[in-house]
Amino acid sequence: RVFGYAPTRTLQIAQRLYLDALISYPRTSSQKLPPSIGYTKIFQGLGRMQQYSREAGELGKGVLRPKEGSKYDTAHPAVYPTGERPRRALSSWEARLFDLVVRRFMATFAPNAVRARESVTIRVGEYEFRANGTRTVKEGWLRYYGKYSGREEKFLPVLKKRDEVEVVSIESTEEFTTRPPRYNQSSLLERMERENLGTKATRAEIITTLVSRGYVVVLGEQGLMATDLGFAVMETIKAFSPAVASTKLTREIEEKLGEIESGRGDAKALLEQTIRVLSDNLVSIASNEESIGLEMSEAISSALAARYILGPCPVCKTGKLKVVRSRKTRKRFVGCTNYPSACNASAPLPQRGVIRTTTRACEKCDWPIVYLKLGRFPWKLCVNPRCPGKVGRKEHEVQAVQQS
Repeated sequence: RVFGYAPTRTLQIAQRLYLDALISYPRTSSQKLPPSIGYTKIFQGLGRMQQYSREAGELGKGVLRPKEGSKYDTAHPAVYPTGERPRRALSSWEARLFDLVVRRFMATFAPNAVRARESVTIRVGEYEFRANGTRTVKEGWLRYYGKYSGREEKFLPVLKKRDEVEVVSIESTEEFTTRPPRYNQSSLLERMERENLGTKATRAEIITTLVSRGYVVVLGEQGLMATDLGFAVMETIKAFSPAVASTKLTREIEEKLGEIESGRGDAKALLEQTIRVLSDNLVSIASNEESIGLEMSEAISSALAARYILGPCPVCKTGKLKVVRSRKTRKRFVGCTNYPSACNASAPLPQRGVIRTTTRACEKCDWPIVYLKLGRFPWKLCVNPRCPGKVGRKEHEVQAVQQS
């Protein structure tokens, strides 16, 4: 979340740091740092690294008692730096994640921070206006966590009751409530953790599986969007096997598995309960196999067709623009569904990369906007080669995208 890395990418980087003996095992949900990991030895190791020597030296002199969360993992503690110095040059991705782990570790041993919230009410005639400010009184752990703390300082001038202030300007603004933002991979991962769905080691892989199977698409900055196929799968499961679709069943099983692992649960009772619940649902699925197959077949056909539809045609207003592949050249391009009877609208497309629809139209020309996955990051572009919004772009850059 801090760096904008995808969850699977974060785990891959953390795994490399772990294999280099720079951090502990990363696939854990624990929030505990037991004394057995050797606090003093770790701080001594961090103190030998130039970028952490001052902070590690300060904290290492005091009583080392970490602030811990409630989650406990019998197999592994929370992620922590080992104190070992990197034996090779870390990539920028690795260096950022390593720095985050180190500073988070140091912050857990630091004293509490003190933040002051201030509010001032200013009366102008018969109206009252309020100004709010926030400032740090005592840095505490914020000093060690640094830029990752996300703190914001908003200072207010020193005022006393009945002080007079100068009114520079007054603006009246009208605001509307907005829809909740879509989940992105990081926020979905956080929600799964709150709901106790999956484990630290499997949550990122679950999201990757949803994307790879076409149930969800990644819309760049817009986050994740469920596809028609994803909706159809969920509606079908809810209709014929609601318990399987519910997060409640998964959460209960995960919680009871945790109890068994800690020696407080009954493994046999959980197994019997799970078999009973799943058996009832499997019987329901088997008895409705034909109906489920028909619904899924229609959903898949609809999803495949929708994948190539980019949006309404801005030329004829009645057709839809879709991705078409030439029978002669095998090259793909954009064409209207009303061709050849009523519309000749067409546009070139890059020949490499994966095209994803955005369901959005360009503000300049009303042609569809698409995402082109070519390399590590997706391009967002209007398919209209004569779009007024492309006038400011360098000619060779436009040609490079269209000819790629």
